[in-house]
Amino acid sequence: MTDTPIPLCCPLCGHDEYLLSDNNQFLCAKCGAYFEDITQVTQSIRFTAPLTLLPTTPNATLCH
Repeated sequence: MTDTPIPLCCPLCGHDEYLLSDNNQFLCAKCGAYFEDITQVTQSIRFTAPLTLLPTTPNATLCH
């Protein structure tokens, strides 16, 4: 067993109902996403930088 935590929801749609096998195969009950080893997916998500959205029009302003 690895130290990588198993997600509490689907990494693609965020749904919290899924099937998880003893060898970390993951199947989402909502969108049908299937991963042969969910621990590899959660490791790559953990190290991904957050997405920052910026205005796309020249006259747009950021609101706080």
